[in-house]
Amino acid sequence: MKKFFLSVLLALCLTAAAPVSEEVWAAMPDEDFIGLCGRGSPREVLIALLEGATPNAANEYGRTALMWAAWKNPNPKVTSLLLKAGAKVNTRDSGGWTALMWAAERNQSPEVISLLLNAGAEVNAKDWDGVTALMWCAWRNTNPKVLSLLLKAGAEINVRDENRGTALILAALSNKNPEVISLLLRCGADVNAKNVHGKTALILAAMFNRPEAVSLLLQAGADLGAKDNTGRTALDWALERDSRDVINVLKSVSKKASR
Repeated sequence: MKKFFLSVLLALCLTAAAPVSEEVWAAMPDEDFIGLCGRGSPREVLIALLEGATPNAANEYGRTALMWAAWKNPNPKVTSLLLKAGAKVNTRDSGGWTALMWAAERNQSPEVISLLLNAGAEVNAKDWDGVTALMWCAWRNTNPKVLSLLLKAGAEINVRDENRGTALILAALSNKNPEVISLLLRCGADVNAKNVHGKTALILAAMFNRPEAVSLLLQAGADLGAKDNTGRTALDWALERDSRDVINVLKSVSKKASR
């Protein structure tokens, strides 16, 4: 049945597309097919499948063709092809990552996330460090639409990883889009949660000189006086690192609070 499906799709592609190079027609080793899924067009991936490539191809680290497409390829048609050809959506690699985690961490396409979720991806699965797709998204993906889809699918917003980190703590640590933090706060993220080092989202945002994040966290009720395991507050870290913009935001709020 899958072979018939691929044959039909190939016929449709070939009637409308330009000629393909001879190399694409050759049967591909797993490693090459995985790479193609990360960068290739739907037509190239379809031809490779028809010529014998396996949709569940995996490399030495257990990373599959679907994971590579989910991580690197912004074209949702490639992910769709692999799923329809039988790619397993909840397979884990050697780090415990699933295709949804790979997509959430980097892929800016909400359509790719939707395809994986609709195919049965486990939204609250954790990797071996206890990090979920939502947490990876909050940490590194700058598209809030991707985050929103995960939340609507039932992703737990205040779940903890092995270091007691939360999605909000990870977003404050390194996500460059303040809208990600704003969305997490609007959806109920615990603004004063602490990780294993006693650091709150506010402390981390101050440490890494992120004034917009600091402002959003303070508006949401972040505790200005919270201390980490070293006894430092957000202001202490900002002063130590000479983060002028953060210092100004923190001092402004401190003055208002003391009136």
